[in-house]
Amino acid sequence: MRSTIFYKSGIMCPEGDGGAEDKTKVEIPKNVQRKVKKLSPEAKKGYDKAIDGLKNGDTKGLNDHPLSGNRSGERAVDIKGTGKGRGGGRIIYERNPDGSITVKDIILNHDY
Repeated sequence: MRSTIFYKSGIMCPEGDGGAEDKTKVEIPKNVQRKVKKLSPEAKKGYDKAIDGLKNGDTKGLNDHPLSGNRSGERAVDIKGTGKGRGGGRIIYERNPDGSITVKDIILNHDY
């Protein structure tokens, strides 16, 4: 079961809650939502910034990159606040044919 969440000004709000019409739909599965709840406040801020970037199509500074091997077809962006420098955490996601994004996983170490 997946829920669709739009972020507006850093606040989670349900789909269709004003101002979301020009933003990319981001689907976040329950298992990922549970991991997000366990993030430190600094990592949570980095996660929210990365999700906002994905939603707005502006991933500048997030090191958006394609993955290879068994994760071919998926992409990743950095989660700042999860380690030194740009952060060791990643949001693994996939772009759907309809233009929406499905978050597959978040990892807190760069071991994927």
